[in-house]
Amino acid sequence: MNRRLSLRKKMVRICGSIAILSLLGLIFFQLNAMASEKTLITDYSSKITELSITNENLEMSFLDKNDLDKIETVAKELNFEKTEKVSYIKILESTVAVK
Repeated sequence: MNRRLSLRKKMVRICGSIAILSLLGLIFFQLNAMASEKTLITDYSSKITELSITNENLEMSFLDKNDLDKIETVAKELNFEKTEKVSYIKILESTVAVK
């Protein structure tokens, strides 16, 4: 009986040791994954900041290039003429297109 009790104690100790070691291994992998996720978040934050600055620069460039005065200058360079009178074609409702 004493031998049986010591065998049970050994089995409990072995199972307990295995459980503790597996939990420690799991903690190690979780900490490693958490550290890599934090690195990714930091990288993404810096990319977001960089893209925001680039977006602001592009907006300023777009607004600068689409200034109304510059559009008039480009229109003159391309020999566009200012329209004076606009005429519209009136289409009768009874008109049917025939092939």
